[in-house]
Amino acid sequence: MFSDHLRWIKCALSALLLAGIVLAGADGPPGERSLARCLDQPSDCDGALLYINQAVVAAVGPEGFRLATRKGPVQVEGRWPEVETGSIVDLAAAFRPPNRLDPSLVHVHLDRAFKVWGSLAAAVVACGIFLQALARALRAKP
Repeated sequence: MFSDHLRWIKCALSALLLAGIVLAGADGPPGERSLARCLDQPSDCDGALLYINQAVVAAVGPEGFRLATRKGPVQVEGRWPEVETGSIVDLAAAFRPPNRLDPSLVHVHLDRAFKVWGSLAAAVVACGIFLQALARALRAKP
């Protein structure tokens, strides 16, 4: 399995497997509707439950908020006090033609700057530990 024997066949099979995974994941699980599909064919999706991840809030108003999508703005009904313009949200919502969502769950992500600085701090600590180990190993060599 880990030898170079029949290497090209193993590489080809791995490439086919990877291509199959990418193609299967590009459109989501079978039978699951996406927001893009519902915006293209609104009459087929009336009342369909959608799970939307990492959506950017374009504007907030008294009747709800609007999401920025490739297919145009989508209105999300209801008041969610923690949602602000520019927030990144995940939501579970029922689709209402032509471009409205009636959410049952809205999750607002932490500010991206907090995540970036936290990741940067972890990377600096990991590099420090690596450099200390490297320095120790170099000093120990005769």
